[in-house]
Amino acid sequence: MNTRSMTTNSTDMTNPSLSKHSWKNLRGWLIFPALLKSSCVWIETIKNLSAIERSSFEQIKLAIENDNKGKRLKNMQELANIKRKSNESLPKLATRLHILVDRVFGKFAASNKMQLEIFFFLNCLPLDIQILLCNPDIPKSIKDAVNAAEGLEAAKSISNLRFEKNKIGIASTSKSLGDKDSKFCTFCKRTNHNVDKCYKKKSAEKKEKKKKEAEKEVNSLNKSTISKCHFIPISFNNVVSQAIATTLPNSGVGGQPLNVKGESTIGFF
Repeated sequence: MNTRSMTTNSTDMTNPSLSKHSWKNLRGWLIFPALLKSSCVWIETIKNLSAIERSSFEQIKLAIENDNKGKRLKNMQELANIKRKSNESLPKLATRLHILVDRVFGKFAASNKMQLEIFFFLNCLPLDIQILLCNPDIPKSIKDAVNAAEGLEAAKSISNLRFEKNKIGIASTSKSLGDKDSKFCTFCKRTNHNVDKCYKKKSAEKKEKKKKEAEKEVNSLNKSTISKCHFIPISFNNVVSQAIATTLPNSGVGGQPLNVKGESTIGFF
């Protein structure tokens, strides 16, 4: 059974398939495309359909599905994993999707083909653009989706470019100003230094102040103490002789008297 010739020449009433499948009038050729748009449930909506006609429709549809099963599976896998190529324009992406959707679903999903194309198209876009495109409503056509996505991508590109320029400008300005203008101390609320340097400076100043106060106090104490000291001249010779005389029976060592010379001045407080 040549199913392709039947679908392409559906308006040719002289086709021999008419009599073969009991299609004797235009009504049968109108039913057949309706059947291909979706599942066999469509047959139930057609009145006065004989068992022979029903069987004929089902056989034709089954033959079409089996005939393209391998190609449909390949196209279905490609469609399920489709992604936007590098530097691919959005119109080209939409064209690829249109071809794949048509190959996978064909006439069986003719009424939903537009929604399928929009769905797969949105799925190829970044999440932020997807959200913007679907807010408040999903685009009604693939053309609307492409135009809106192109506008959002252009706006995003301009925004990113401005951000990069501002970032470069801020960096160059900070570099030209130098560390002097870029530093600010949150402790003393002054510029030209940071908090760490401020703490170190304050700590060093406190240590230096304490050191000076301690030195001043020591100097004051020394002067006061020295002024109270009394220096008494004492004969070193007499002191040593007296110490030996009180400890030894003789006043000399080996019978010889001690001869200690020298004077010393001992201060007493």
